[in-house]
Amino acid sequence: MIFHMIDKIVRLERNNAIEGAKMVTLAEDFFEHHFPGNPVMPGILLLETMVELAGWLEAEGSDFSRWVLLSRVKKCNFSIKVVPGDALKISVERLPDKKDGLLHFKDAGAVGTMRCFSGNFAAIAVPAGDFFEVEELRCRFYYLRSQIRG
Repeated sequence: MIFHMIDKIVRLERNNAIEGAKMVTLAEDFFEHHFPGNPVMPGILLLETMVELAGWLEAEGSDFSRWVLLSRVKKCNFSIKVVPGDALKISVERLPDKKDGLLHFKDAGAVGTMRCFSGNFAAIAVPAGDFFEVEELRCRFYYLRSQIRG
């Protein structure tokens, strides 16, 4: 299953950093069971959102030839619940390469001025064409970038 968690990309520094946004709505399928009567966005889907944003950073920097797959969560702290109605702001920064062959990232998310998560993770770069139609990936990226209002 491929998730599409990011609603828009609001800032991009090629091969270095990216910021995105997600509008959390009660219409999300996962709220049916997490938790009935007290909907909270699952932490693993917050992590998926961070990794997807890193995927967009890698895709754009490789002319959409690569995507990332999560390899290792090194640190992940959750501080407040993310609930329907929240406008989630996410930032991912690529860290310097290490000798382990993995891509390393630092991430953070906030709702308004309140930080809701932060951490570090590592990923592997894979051919984007193994998971996506590359032209569709490129079109989706440009759509996400076009959502910037200003």
